[in-house]
Parts: sequence; structure tokens; C-alpha cells
Amino acid sequence: VLRYPLKKGMHTASEDGSLMAPLMGRFTAPDGGVTSAHVGGLNFVVAYVDHSVIYRFIPKTATTSELEVIWLVKKGAVAGKDYDYDRLTWLWVVTSEADKKIIEWNSAGMNSTYYRPGPIAPMEYNEKRWLDWYIAELARG
Repeated sequence: VLRYPLKKGMHTASEDGSLMAPLMGRFTAPDGGVTSAHVGGLNFVVAYVDHSVIYRFIPKTATTSELEVIWLVKKGAVAGKDYDYDRLTWLWVVTSEADKKIIEWNSAGMNSTYYRPGPIAPMEYNEKRWLDWYIAELARG
């Protein structure tokens, strides 16, 4: 679990940084931070002060997977009154669509006869962690 600051002036993951839903948990004011947690190798939770996002990758075949994204707001919050669904989901819709393109392009490159694996860059620590987990799972049988 990692807690880190958002960009200065941002309270949550909205386009303009303003809150999108009622504060959750024990928050009485935004603190400018976000919490990120990984559960296993394919499941992630990102928690802001006003909402959380759970996203998980579901492998289907050796070359395909599905992505499930779940948005959580404070219990009792009403769509259209306490939050706007499109505004709430905007970042992850945009991110997921961009990631899908990147993954498809990477897959096409890796399936090319010209592909040669290279080193994992330091910024790819999540990918390295996932590969280590995956290899360990394979070794367990």
C-alpha cells in the first residue's frame, strides 16, 4: 500500500482536481493525497478522498484479457445528486482506452518476427514485480 500526493491544488482525480462525490471514510476535508494498493498481480485499488476505483485484469487466453473497473463512492451517495457518473468515471475511461491501444501495439510488436526482448526499465517496477510474481506462481506448479 502506498500513499502519495496528487499534483499541487488537486483534491481528487477529476479533470480540474475538484471533488466529485461526498468525502469517504473519516475524511473531513481533502488532504491532496491518493492511496494505491496492489492485490496479487492483477488487481489494483486506487482510493481518493471522494471515491475509489478497483480495476482488475482477467486473463482469458495466452494473448487476451478483460479489464473490469469498479467505482466506489460513499454509501448512500446518489448518482445525479451527489455525483455525476460521467465526471466520476472520466479518468479511468480515458486511461483504459489509451492503455488498450498501447497494449495492442505492444502485442503486435512482440508477435513480430523482428521482436527481441530488451531490459526492463527502472520506471517499469510494477511490470517487474508482476513478472516476478508470475514466474514464482509458475514455479509453484
